[in-house]
Order: sequence, then C-alpha cells, then structure tokens
Amino acid sequence: MTFDEYQELAMTFCTKESNNLTYMLLGLNEEVGELTGKLAKAVRKGLLKPDLTFDEDNVSEEHFELMDNITKECGDVLWMLAGLHSVLNKRLETTAHLNIHKLTSRKKRGVIVGEGDNR
Repeated sequence: MTFDEYQELAMTFCTKESNNLTYMLLGLNEEVGELTGKLAKAVRKGLLKPDLTFDEDNVSEEHFELMDNITKECGDVLWMLAGLHSVLNKRLETTAHLNIHKLTSRKKRGVIVGEGDNR
C-alpha cells in the first residue's frame, strides 16, 4: 500500500465533525502524547530501558503486548497525519518523498546532525 492509498482509505473513516484543521492538529498531538505515555509507563515498569530498548534475554508476554500497543498508537499517529494532510489538501506520499530528498541532501552535505530547517 502506498501512502496515497493509505491516506485515501484512512479518510473514509473521517467524520464530518473531525474533517478540519483544528481537530487534526489537536488529535495529532493527543495521539503522539498517548504513544509517548505508553513508552514512559513501559520505562517506569522496567519493560523498557531508559533508551527505549529492552533486554532481549528477558522478554515476556507483557513485552509483546507493549509492542502491539505501540504499533497501534503509531497507527493512530499515522491516521492523524494523513488527516492533517487531507484537510490541508496535501498528499502524504509527496511529504514522504520530499522528506527523503531533504535528508539525502543533508547527508551528502554532511549536515544530517545539526539544527535549523534550512541547513
């Protein structure tokens, strides 16, 4: 599935009330918050190390459940990002291509690590 296909299909689940910039921006922030909250709780419970890795010799069913929940939250973030693109009349696939182009250029020029949008 391409990003464009995903965006089109994902927006078939968008309600009339949520098809606007305010909802998509607030929802995106909420979903990112839920994702980071699950990660923070996993660190607190000792399921993940502070660097967000886990001890491969000590994997439990709870770890698999955590990874499943993280994947679901990433899906929610992706849906909101697709929604944001849709209300802005932009294509998610175009953004993905532009981002790779930008990162490739930065890597070639040796400025992949640094600050500022226009480096």
